[in-house]
Amino acid sequence: MKKKVIFSVILVILICGLMFIFGSKSFAEPLENGQEVQKDSDLTYYLTVNYDGKDYDAVESSDTQISKISSDVILVEDRIPYGLTFKGFVETNDGSIGAVKRSDGSSCAGYVVDGVNGLKYDTNTGVVSYKVKNLMAGCSLTVGIITHTPSTVDDPNTAYVEVRRDFYNSATAGERFLTSNSNTVHVFMGEENATLYNVKYEYTGDIPKGAPDVSILTSYTANSIVSVLNEVKVLGYKFSGWTSDDVSINNGSFVMPNKNVVLKGSFTKDSTYTVSYKVDGNMPNSYTKPADAKYYMGEVVNVNSLKNGDVVDGYRFLGWNVQSGNVTISTDNDFEMPAADVILVGKFERISYKVSYKFQGINIPSNWSSLLPADANYYPGDKVSVSKDPVATGYKFLGWYSEKNFTMPDSDVVIYGEWALNAGVFEPTIVEEIVNKQSSYKKGDVVNFKITVTNTATYPIKDVMVKDYNSKTKFVESNDYNIMSKSMVKIDSIPANGSVVINASYTVDDDSLKIEVNEVELVGALADNSILNTDKDYKAKVAFNIKRGNVVVNYEIVGEAPFEYVKPGSKTVEYDEKYDSEKVEYYEGYNFDGWYLDSNFKTKYKNGTRLTNNITLYGKFVKISNPITRTIHTMYHKYIFLLILGVMFVCVVLFKIVRRVKFYRMEKSARK
Repeated sequence: MKKKVIFSVILVILICGLMFIFGSKSFAEPLENGQEVQKDSDLTYYLTVNYDGKDYDAVESSDTQISKISSDVILVEDRIPYGLTFKGFVETNDGSIGAVKRSDGSSCAGYVVDGVNGLKYDTNTGVVSYKVKNLMAGCSLTVGIITHTPSTVDDPNTAYVEVRRDFYNSATAGERFLTSNSNTVHVFMGEENATLYNVKYEYTGDIPKGAPDVSILTSYTANSIVSVLNEVKVLGYKFSGWTSDDVSINNGSFVMPNKNVVLKGSFTKDSTYTVSYKVDGNMPNSYTKPADAKYYMGEVVNVNSLKNGDVVDGYRFLGWNVQSGNVTISTDNDFEMPAADVILVGKFERISYKVSYKFQGINIPSNWSSLLPADANYYPGDKVSVSKDPVATGYKFLGWYSEKNFTMPDSDVVIYGEWALNAGVFEPTIVEEIVNKQSSYKKGDVVNFKITVTNTATYPIKDVMVKDYNSKTKFVESNDYNIMSKSMVKIDSIPANGSVVINASYTVDDDSLKIEVNEVELVGALADNSILNTDKDYKAKVAFNIKRGNVVVNYEIVGEAPFEYVKPGSKTVEYDEKYDSEKVEYYEGYNFDGWYLDSNFKTKYKNGTRLTNNITLYGKFVKISNPITRTIHTMYHKYIFLLILGVMFVCVVLFKIVRRVKFYRMEKSARK
């Protein structure tokens, strides 16, 4: 990801070099600064942009970071010195236009926007301009500008006869509102010892941070036409332009008087304007619209990172529209801030996906297109019910190869169905068994299944589809069948009375049930002149035990307990088994409050809870407030019990006495 930074006054350094071409000769040699040049000859300037990768406070990034920092758009402008004629740009086989080099001469990133076509010359202003983009820190980019010297020292456009003409060239480069001046190169034509007058530039008033250095001193003979430096751009400020009490400036130049000239410029604080964002309609729950931000006029505003077509949580972003501010968002998702507030309105649309149907196989009714259900769109997460089976004379529909109901994913779904000629039927068998059968399996164990599909017909069957309903079971790759999905395999063909074995495996994990079941089903098959008997089920399943180990139940008593009470020891319980807590008998003078899951006695333990983790149960005894009353009540209960026993004993004795008296009377009467 490219890192954007704001740069200080030493944003870039433009090195302006000179190459003098003598007449029509084919050789060239570099010129020294301040050297005389020949009349009617080519003069080439080389502008080199060096990007140093420093931030606004001129703090250089580390070596690792600097290699990742690239510039934004850098605008380079060079006003061709008055008197020189622009001829064109250097185009050589070594790629001088946009040639990007490091200090060691190796190539690196950065380019002139639009290449050769991006190099511009304005005949009205005499300014050469081009844009450099993505220039990597530590790299430089060079462009050559070919000019031609005048044929005479005297300027025919003035009323005076000049004996010397000076050509000063200083280019500027700016990224957004930060401007940097290059070094100044100087050549002349004419008398070497002619009288010269100085031109000086200076700022007045408060000088903002980031204002480029303009301590440039140039010298000209009287009556020479002098081009003024380009205007300065500093973020958050307006520049007054260059003015002077010594001369009158017209169209960026003035006539040099026979005295020194001072040009002055000043800054005034600029106003800021607000960019705000709105969203029209629904938007993703996870999306937060950008916060309002303030910018200066002319500043480049990078719009929120969402671009047209981006997808967020099932919503497609349709882009930002300008509600107010009259700006145009570029393909780079930015715009130049106007002198007005800007409101951007974004819009999302919820993405739907299509469910469509297709027939496969060789036996398809001729009117198949009219039998296909219509396509339908659903949102991710919607519940989808598969269409009813179609009906065609002479054919039997074997079904749609899909769950009858499923949850719509975030992609299109194609559901396939097959037909068979309405002829004879066949009934294959399917058997499942565990290869490495054990009494139980623990975490990490792999349970291997052998699924045998047998063709009981006297002819081959094909396209046999077998589905596994356990989501944790995985099919094992084999040349005997094709794995169509995580839960489905396809056997291309099974010969008459033949069988094919499908291998699968299940790995026990923390989520495995105490008793796991693996069920498979033959859900479809074809034959040339017969159909699968769909009145029967072709299912098989095996069950196996999962041993999850044991859990420990510890008991703790909080507070005072009866002297004779003995705390229960730790109990070992099988994983996921129901468990009832230990019972506590009555102890005189105490009430037991029960067993709790916490020492604060907020959550009471419920008997019959299935235990899957070690637990500690906390209990407490509550002293009875009036133990004497409790003792009296207890004694009273004992006496009542003894009284009842006494009454019962007396009744039994009386009953026996009555029986004895009655028997005696009967015996006496019999004797008489």
